[in-house]
Parts: sequence; C-alpha cells; structure tokens
Amino acid sequence: MIGFIIPLRPKSQSKNWELDCKLLEATIRSLLNQSSENYKIYVVFSDDPKIDISSSRLFFVQFPFSFLAFAGIRESASLLDDFGNDPVMLERRWDKSRKIFYGCKKAKEDGSSYVMSVDADDLVSKQLVHYIEEGVKEKELPGFYIDKGYLYKFGSKRMICVYKDFQNFNGSTHIIKSEFVTIPDFEKGVWMDYNLFTSHGWIRKRLKDAYGIELEAIPFPAIIYVAHGGNISNLSQLNIKDKMKQFIKKMVRGKMIDARVREEFSIPHPPKTKTE
Repeated sequence: MIGFIIPLRPKSQSKNWELDCKLLEATIRSLLNQSSENYKIYVVFSDDPKIDISSSRLFFVQFPFSFLAFAGIRESASLLDDFGNDPVMLERRWDKSRKIFYGCKKAKEDGSSYVMSVDADDLVSKQLVHYIEEGVKEKELPGFYIDKGYLYKFGSKRMICVYKDFQNFNGSTHIIKSEFVTIPDFEKGVWMDYNLFTSHGWIRKRLKDAYGIELEAIPFPAIIYVAHGGNISNLSQLNIKDKMKQFIKKMVRGKMIDARVREEFSIPHPPKTKTE
C-alpha cells in the first residue's frame, strides 16, 4: 500500500486561502482517480480546509504542533544561509517538513509499505499506483523517483513537458519504502531529521549514502506541477532566475491538453464564461 502525504500550509501563511483549498481539492481528486485502489491519502493540516470530499481512503489529520516563527526554530540562524537569508521561507519549509513526517508516521502506523509526499498544488497520474504495484511484484524495490513531468497553469490549453530531472524541480517526485523513512522525535526539532522530502534534489544521494540503495525512475510523466501565484513556478514569471530559464530552455517542450491527459490527471475544466 502507498501512503500519499499532503502537507497543507496554515491559513495565516496563505496568500489566497480559497485558492489553496481549490488546489488541494484538485490534488485529492487526482489521487482518488488512481486505477488501483491500494493506497491511502493523508492531508496534514493546521487549519481545516473544509473540502467536501469523502472516501474510505482519505484522512484529514490535524497537525498537533503550532507554527514556529523564526526565533522558535532550533539552529535557525545557522540554517538561514540555506534559505537565501529569508526567514519566512525557513519558517514555511520547517512547517511543511514536519507535517510530511507526521503524515508518514500515520501512514506507517496504518501499514503503508511506501510513502510519497505530494504538494497540495500538484496533480498525479492515475497510472502511478498501478505502475508501482506491478514493479514490486517482480522484485523488492527501495523506491522510485519521477524523472518526467509537466508544468501547467489552470485554464491553459497547453502544458510544458519536462523530460529529465523533474525531481530536481518539483517536490512530489519520490516514492520511498517506509522502512527507509525514519520518524523523528517531534519534541526535539532537528532540521536534518525532517528535510528528507523537502530537500528533494538531494534525496537519491542521501538514501544511497545512508542505506546503499538506488531509486528506480518512473518511465512516464507522472506529475503535473500547477503554476499559480503562490509558488515559484508561475508560468508568466519563469524568468525569475537565470538557472530556471536555462533549465526550461534545455529540457522542455509544449504539449496540448487533450481529453486523455485531462482524464489521466483529473485536470479540472476551467469555469465557463458568461458567453459560453
């Protein structure tokens, strides 16, 4: 069984809470559309998104710890360089990382053999769980990573396809056998205990160094990274960083959104205008 963990930012840290809840709902619906039923979804929240979705595979989990401001984070001063000297970014990443591991704790207690962190604004291919099930039938695998994916802005007719190193660009890209995900002591708060999934560009090397294991690449685009005003991949502002511009130029090409892709990822239809 796969445990999907969705960490939701607090309402106080949201630029647009209504939009965040709509994006979360779309993420949940893409997961509930899996062609295999061997999974559970854990939404870990501080503020209840009050989404009207129910399923025996969906669990809303109240995070029992308060949001920590910069001054309350252990070793915050020494960590600041890693976050571009942005205390707000550190605060948000700290909250997200702890929620992911709290969800992993719940998933492991429920018997999930693999866990995957999914951002609350991403869409997941309906093929993913089935592919992993088939893969582990052949041999015992320590985990997988998603090397290919899409960038998309709701309402657009096209997506940008990323055909290499998507795991360095998006956090919803690693499915790890639960025995390699060590649950930390939530009372202590050591950054290295929590940042496995949020430091997603480093996961593969970290697991190889710690356990001598190699993750297997998923051979098809399995994630849509939805661009919006609340994340750095806003498609209208992809020139924020020179590295991003070069990455996009070298690694991507466009794809029309047809009925098959829309159904595979449960892409919501944009609302109709008054003239339609």
